[in-house]
Formats: sequence, C-alpha cells, structure tokens
Amino acid sequence: MTSGTDGLQPLPQADLATWDNMDRAVTVGFRAVGHSRGSLPLLYDLARGDEPLSYLIAQELLQQRGAHVGILTGAAVPEYLPNGENDGPLGAIVLGNALKALGYRVTILTESELFRVFDELFGVYGSTLDIIELDKNDAADHAGTAPDLDALISIEKLGSNAKHVMHGATGVSRNGTRAHVDGLVNRLNDAGKLTVGIGDGGNEIGFGKIYTEARELLDYGKQCRCECNDGIVTITGTKYLFPVGVSNWGAYAVTSALAAATKELGILHTPERELEIIAAATRVDCRDGGAGTARDYVDSVPARTSAAIVEILKALAEKVDERSDRPF
Repeated sequence: MTSGTDGLQPLPQADLATWDNMDRAVTVGFRAVGHSRGSLPLLYDLARGDEPLSYLIAQELLQQRGAHVGILTGAAVPEYLPNGENDGPLGAIVLGNALKALGYRVTILTESELFRVFDELFGVYGSTLDIIELDKNDAADHAGTAPDLDALISIEKLGSNAKHVMHGATGVSRNGTRAHVDGLVNRLNDAGKLTVGIGDGGNEIGFGKIYTEARELLDYGKQCRCECNDGIVTITGTKYLFPVGVSNWGAYAVTSALAAATKELGILHTPERELEIIAAATRVDCRDGGAGTARDYVDSVPARTSAAIVEILKALAEKVDERSDRPF
C-alpha cells in the first residue's frame, strides 16, 4: 500500500460542484408510500459534513492507493430472495472493478447464496475479484474475518440494532437469514481505518452514525414488527455514511467521484453496462428487493431509470474540467 493523494488535490468549496451534483443525482428518492418516503434528503443532510460525501470518500480512498479494500454486500431471504437481491451486488461489482483498475486489492465479503450471482457478474466483466464467504453463525460477528483489510465499504448490508437484531425495511427480523457483520466493521472503526456505509433504508451498516435522528425519521425506526420491539436502525456506524435512493447508486457515485478526481475515465460505469448487469442478475434469479421477483428493476426502480442515473454520473465526471469558450 502506498500513501499520497496521487493527483487528488483538496479543492476550494466553490470547485466542488461536480461532486455535489453526483450526490444530488443519487439522493433522489423513489420510495413507495409506507417506506419512509421523504426522509432521504434529511438523512443525507445529517450524514454530510462540509463537503460532498462522494468527494470525501474518494479523497480518503485515494490517500491509500494500493490498499486492501473489503466490500460487504448481500441480502438473501429464503423464499422471497433465495439468491439475494440485486441492490448491493451490482454496486459491489462496479466499484470493486473500478478500484481494481486503480491498483487496489479488492475482496468481496458475502454469503454463499450470492456466489452464483457474482459468478454471473464476473462473466460480464471478464475478470474476477476475491470472495470471502460470510458464516451466518459467526459468534464474533466476523470481528476476526479478513484481518489484513485496510478499508471496508458496506453496500446494502444490514447492521444490528441495540438488541442484536437485523431488520428489513418493513420492520421484520432478518436474523438467521444472513451474517451479522457488526464485529468486522467495529474492528476497523476501532483501528482508525476507513469505513464507509452506503444504504437507503436506515437498517444498513453505517446508519449508527446518525442513530438517534434516523430512529425519529424512519418508519419502524423506533418500533419494529418483531418481538425485539427496538426498531430497525442499526447501532453500527462508519466513518462515512452515504444515504442514497438505491444503494447501488451510492457505489456508482463513488466510482464516478474517483474517475473525476484521477481523470481515469476508463473506470466509469456506463448505462449500457448497467442494463447488462441488471439483466445478468435477473438471469440467475437475483431479485428486485422491492417486489421479491426476478425482473429488470432494482428496489422497484426500472432498469432504464438506473441507467439514466448512471448516465448523469458519467457526464458529470467527464465534464469536471470543462471550461466554456462560448463567445456570446
């Protein structure tokens, strides 16, 4: 691992418009009635510091060129999402490949139910990333897993509430369906390493950063529908929390932020590739989490809408240094 910004220079506040607009593009909410509609901008404002979150995350990653970055993802539910949902793995493959192209070592951490999905996505990209299987019964919540990680990015990965229960956005318990990973995240937090939480519901790793406020803002925030009766918001925080409309989009924004900062535009995600990977996930029954069916939607958002978000992010990165020479 090497240190240094490698071309990324701190920018005056006035020059952060590109990254600010990236954040704006991915914090458009598409929640249905009854799913905390309208809370996303408030959550984002609570999580943001003085600079856009995509910029802050990219800047810190670029200070650790060559680092070993772990990406947590995976949300399986027997019967409804037997091979997981497509929000999370798609963001992981896009950001993971971008980081790999920039010289990072990347490891995906996920449950075995997602392995088939990643095999299909690796086929689309024509290359692989390392994968570690997450044990659903790890007594230490994976505190000892992947001991050589330098940084950890969580994309649509549930965290535990104060009673050690993971929840879906609808307030039901997800314990037993996937691995608790709070121990892994807290290990890196305690070591002062970079941790990033990307999520869209308040129940994902990272939202512990704004725990008290999120409990007030979210449906089922303080009172869930399971016997724990403690709400869906996780107590597990991260250094950076990036609340977004669809978790994949947060990973795409970080990818575009990295491309804009380094001028390595070849790492950019494209709308054509977005449609391709959504279709690839559907082929192996990795489902739309909004409906629990295998279709070309993500969190009930049509594939073409996700592709449009990707096009906006791509255009912003490509125009980061553009200067107008308009003569009138």
